[in-house]
Amino acid sequence: MKVYAFSRDKYIEERVAWFCEYKEKFDEILQGQGEERIKALFGEAWYSHLAEIFKMSKEEYESHIHTVEWAIKYDGEIVDFDSEDFGYIYNCGIDIEWCEPKEVDNYDHNFKTTKNLYCLHDFMKEISLEQRSINKDDLMAALRKFGKIEYNEHNDEYILYNSYYGKDDIHLIDLKDNMCYITALGSWDGRAGGMYFDYREQYSKLINGDE
Repeated sequence: MKVYAFSRDKYIEERVAWFCEYKEKFDEILQGQGEERIKALFGEAWYSHLAEIFKMSKEEYESHIHTVEWAIKYDGEIVDFDSEDFGYIYNCGIDIEWCEPKEVDNYDHNFKTTKNLYCLHDFMKEISLEQRSINKDDLMAALRKFGKIEYNEHNDEYILYNSYYGKDDIHLIDLKDNMCYITALGSWDGRAGGMYFDYREQYSKLINGDE
């Protein structure tokens, strides 16, 4: 099957090209219309971010981009992607321009192996819809790859804190032999905020034997 693998060389090449193109535009606006015009176009926070980057020379930026730790760590990793965004490797958003297509046999993409939190959300929704019980330790191990988990006794939910995305609220029903049902998931991040799925009413009927 065809998959995409992150290429650090392509990432560096694209980022340096981006830097050269937009540093020139940034400097033109700054010299021609001034700092306030850039703030009006991009907002003050984004202006400060760009100003910090574009004060570097091309050589300094290229040296910096070679030291990006996640790019070193995940060079060659297969990218798991969903339909809304191209893909992620754990907390790192990946552009398709940074990847190489490759053919692999029987790539096993499931809730235990995925490196994309959004894909994990989809797997959890599918499991919940099908009313499948899963091993709770396996689920917690999959979630912990993306951040810290705490149990909120007051709301009877598990909270996954992820510095990049925000937090997820996971609702479970514990079963015997360390199995569980996933009944609801709230996702609060930069892309969306709210309940990603909520089947607690259906599970209440299932557990209580109501029609």
